[in-house]
Amino acid sequence: MSLCYSMAAESIPLSELLQCIVECSQKAARIAQIFRDENDLFQLLVEEKTEIEKNKRFVQDFKTLADVLVQETIKRDVGVQGPEIFDNIRLMALNSIIV
Repeated sequence: MSLCYSMAAESIPLSELLQCIVECSQKAARIAQIFRDENDLFQLLVEEKTEIEKNKRFVQDFKTLADVLVQETIKRDVGVQGPEIFDNIRLMALNSIIV
């Protein structure tokens, strides 16, 4: 018997969903590493979040192009598994940045 993540019209084997999540995590780590290695570039691609966007626990909160790239990668990769899955995922930051 295999475990599945079930949605209204679709069922995805849990092993496939977990594999997708692991791969997304690995991609996110690679994106973060690239940005950390390029400090000059990193400093150019940082934007302070607005009062509405920021985490209320922080006086200041920032988003980076790396954040946006990671979230868009997850959206794409998980969306391939099943669009209904992505509808149930809540991302931490808005996926926009002004460069």
